Amino acid sequence: MKLTTFRKYLNKVNIFTFQRNFIATRNSKHIIALIALIILLILTPIFLTLLKPQTITAAWFDDSWLYRKAVNLTNSSGSNLTAFQVSFTLDTATLISNGKMQSDCDDIRVTDTNGNLLPHWIEENNPGCNASATKIWTKVPSLPTSGATVYVYYGNSSAENVENGSNTFNFFEDFNGESLSSQWTNNTTNSTHSGGVFRINVGAARLTNALSFNLNDGYVLEGKVIYYETASNYSGTLTGVSSATYTQGSNAGADATVLYMKEMGSAGVYRWIGNGAIA
Repeated sequence: MKLTTFRKYLNKVNIFTFQRNFIATRNSKHIIALIALIILLILTPIFLTLLKPQTITAAWFDDSWLYRKAVNLTNSSGSNLTAFQVSFTLDTATLISNGKMQSDCDDIRVTDTNGNLLPHWIEENNPGCNASATKIWTKVPSLPTSGATVYVYYGNSSAENVENGSNTFNFFEDFNGESLSSQWTNNTTNSTHSGGVFRINVGAARLTNALSFNLNDGYVLEGKVIYYETASNYSGTLTGVSSATYTQGSNAGADATVLYMKEMGSAGVYRWIGNGAIA
């Protein structure tokens, strides 16, 4: 073989070797890039899941209810509260018009985040059911300063009303029973009881037993009192347990916290606060 021919042969071999090595290197780079792409595709959803804020979804209370709404409760008292009554509003009018709720709100249920039923009561005529801001009261086992979440369920056409004011509040009376409940002692000589109204024409009624808590320990007492006509003497409503069933002079019977009293001979109503002592 001539030297020139041998050199050409060597050049061809070198070129072939270079091309083969180049191809092998290029293929290796493609393989590495492909592996990196596969790893990236696998890890990206994992990273996104880890970085995404986690939301806790409570288990459904009962499959018979089609809808629910989360309600966030706040606590600005500065301390954690237990067995505490709170209220919130719900646009029941829209839900009823959309066919998602019974027309009388009987299918409303309130639960905690664990699906445990909480007692509730819908405040009547303020504005009541089928309104844009129906006021619902519930009693939560605990309400930390960071707040809490409850769920309102609705959308069960066969559900019955389970409202229970007595289980929701420390004391409750709506006079909706067929007769005056045993928690009252009726000392009237002329009274009627019908349609959620206990009307006293002559005499007085009082709680049979003292309350199990002190009204002065931060409790809020709400009630609805109707004065039908003027009278020749004073009349009023005690919002606590008094030692007597009627108001007396010289502060007697004043161990109730607040008394709403109608002035003698007029329709004016005044708030009178006793000093907690019996004269």
